[in-house]
Amino acid sequence: MKKLLLVLIVAGLAGCAKTNEDIAKDLIHERLKTTLPDFDKYESVNHGKLGKAFLPFEETDTYVATEKSIKAQTDSITMIEARLVGTPAVSPDSATWYKQTLAQLQSSRQALREGIGSGKMAYVPQQLFKLTHTYKIKEASGIEKSSEDGYYFDTAVTRIIKVAHIK
Repeated sequence: MKKLLLVLIVAGLAGCAKTNEDIAKDLIHERLKTTLPDFDKYESVNHGKLGKAFLPFEETDTYVATEKSIKAQTDSITMIEARLVGTPAVSPDSATWYKQTLAQLQSSRQALREGIGSGKMAYVPQQLFKLTHTYKIKEASGIEKSSEDGYYFDTAVTRIIKVAHIK
């Protein structure tokens, strides 16, 4: 009788343990509390199933940061090129400085592009977990906006690694 009671207690406690999917949902909920402008107007629509996923190289923080840097350098290059051919004409000393700066920016941008290429070739995607979540937000104007995001979690489902907007 004591053994049966002990088995029932252990089974009951095991049934109360949170699954990885429950933990992931809680992490999403906590994340939205801190990132949404008005969490009180948040309404959960549904969650997908927790599944295994691999983060594409183009969604890694390194890739995104490098692309932003390349874009900033491209913008600077465009401005310098416009200044060199624009009016009023720049002085010879200024032209030399602009040309040197332009060459440095172009070289740096090329090195970043090569870094992305070699980084992509060497990238070994880490297995993660992914859970999609659809929710609605009621804006101040009264319009309801629907959003769906994919949440990537570490292998222990203890933190969100990345959020990818789906629609």
